[in-house]
Amino acid sequence: MRALFCIFLAVFLTACAQQSNVRLYPGNEQASSNLLTVKVPQDLEVTSINGQRVPAANRLIGGEQALELLPGDYEIVVMYKRVFDIGGGMSHEVIRSRNAVVALGGNPGDVWTLHYADPDSLEKARELRNRFEVTAINQRSGERIASRAGARPTSPLAGIIGVESSIDEGDNIVMPLQASSIAPAPRQQVSYTPAQPSPATNPAASATLPANDATMTTLQQLWLLLTPDSRQQFLEWAQ
Repeated sequence: MRALFCIFLAVFLTACAQQSNVRLYPGNEQASSNLLTVKVPQDLEVTSINGQRVPAANRLIGGEQALELLPGDYEIVVMYKRVFDIGGGMSHEVIRSRNAVVALGGNPGDVWTLHYADPDSLEKARELRNRFEVTAINQRSGERIASRAGARPTSPLAGIIGVESSIDEGDNIVMPLQASSIAPAPRQQVSYTPAQPSPATNPAASATLPANDATMTTLQQLWLLLTPDSRQQFLEWAQ
C-alpha cells in the first residue's frame, strides 16, 4: 500500500507540471501554424484517436488542453467524465457518459474546439450515460461538425481490471487516417527484468503499479469505494 501511495503522489505531481498543449506527432517540434490543433474542455476525456488509446491526451488536473496533431483527418472519441459530490462531501458519484465520435480534418494552422452542453445537475449528468453529443467548431472557417453516438460506458470495475501494465512512448503519437497505409517505423524493443526483492522483503508488498493515467484513475476509483473510516485509517497509515 505504501508503494501505491508513493505512486499516487508521483503521478499527481507530474500532472501538475504538465502543459496545456499536448504534442501527439512524431519528429521535431513544429510551430502551431504547421499543425492541426484540437481543443478539449476539462471535463471531456479522450477515449481514442483513430482507434488508438492515447494516454497523453488526458490530463489529471482540470483545464482545457490543446491536442497538437499533423494536418489530416482524424476520428476522435470522447466522453464526459466528472466526480460529483453528494451527501455533503461524505460520498461521491463518478459520471461517465456515452462516447461521442467526432470525425474532423484540417489544414496547417486550423484549430478545432469541442463544445457540449455542460449539465448543471447530477440528474442531468446521469442522462449523458445514454446520450451525449459534441460539436466540433473550426475557429478559422466556422465549420461545425456534429458527433455521432459511440459506445455506452463500461463499469468502473472493468476499467480497473483492464489497467495496462506499461505504456510505450509511441502510444502518444497519432498519425492522420490517410497516412495509415504508411508502415510505421519499428519501435525499439526493450527487455525488462523485474527487480528481485531482498530476502527480508515481502514480494507482495514490493509490487508496484506503473505511474500513468490508468493508475491514477484506478486509485481515484478505489478511494471513492472506501468508507470514511477506511479513508481516515489509510491517511493515518500513510503519515
